[in-house]
Amino acid sequence: MKIRKMVPIFALIILCFIIYIATFTQQSDSKNKGLPLNIVQKDIISTQATKSTYTRTDKQVNIGSEQINLDESTKTEIIKHLNSLTNGDVTNVNNTEGSVKLGIVFKLQNQSEIRVQFTSNDTFLTEIGKDTYRYKVQNKELNDILDTLSKD
Repeated sequence: MKIRKMVPIFALIILCFIIYIATFTQQSDSKNKGLPLNIVQKDIISTQATKSTYTRTDKQVNIGSEQINLDESTKTEIIKHLNSLTNGDVTNVNNTEGSVKLGIVFKLQNQSEIRVQFTSNDTFLTEIGKDTYRYKVQNKELNDILDTLSKD
């Protein structure tokens, strides 16, 4: 008889657990709601690209930055890779890890920004608009392009 009284309690606990998991999964998926991106070249107001520079003297290393110009074909290639990203290509992150070697900002007509930051090993993407989304990107072709730009 005691077991029959316990069954509704266990059912309630299991139901609460299922609701919790469903809510957690839904929140996690909503953080990627900006993907896939749909960046249209004509909607870009401006593009800024900066790479880190390092100069060594006898006793110290000076870190600075240098503006670089992206030609249209490079911008087009980067945008193509960004637009092709899916939820499987990215991981939500809270911040950029590592020392940024190259940064690119695309300012769009709708007052939003797409920021791409490249470290020695990783690429990070930040969408800034009504909401902000930050991702770690897994795309070898994009990483190769950014690596080359950071070294030129």
